[in-house]
Amino acid sequence: MLKKLASWLRIAGYDVIVMPDGTSDRDIVNKAMSEKRILLTRDQKIAEFKLAEIVAIILECNDLEDCVGQLNHKLRVNWLYQPFTRCNSCNTVLVKAGRDQIQRITEKVRDLETGFLFCPVCNQLFWEGTHVVNMRKQLERWNGAH
Repeated sequence: MLKKLASWLRIAGYDVIVMPDGTSDRDIVNKAMSEKRILLTRDQKIAEFKLAEIVAIILECNDLEDCVGQLNHKLRVNWLYQPFTRCNSCNTVLVKAGRDQIQRITEKVRDLETGFLFCPVCNQLFWEGTHVVNMRKQLERWNGAH
């Protein structure tokens, strides 16, 4: 559930880390503390760690909309912070795509004459297709909900 929320926070432009399954609560809290991050979790047990009081926001949600609503209530997230500037898969800041990267896509997409962005870590290519219009509408809706 929170992986979907993390994905949408990345789409909004936030630097979001998703910890691997099996990472201990202690390691998660320590990483949040050392990197000065806010820890979003549904794990009630994490509240047992004293340091968690400083970094953790415990969400009690069962679906994405509920999680977004709770997060908006607790943090007043700006969902239009820096949209579409991070790789949704690996969190890396996107860079302007070069000719080599753009050549990998179909001519039909290249003809869109939109700005192409590239993830230098996972080699994904991004452009403003119709999916981006729909995603932006979702971000705008969530931004207006608080």
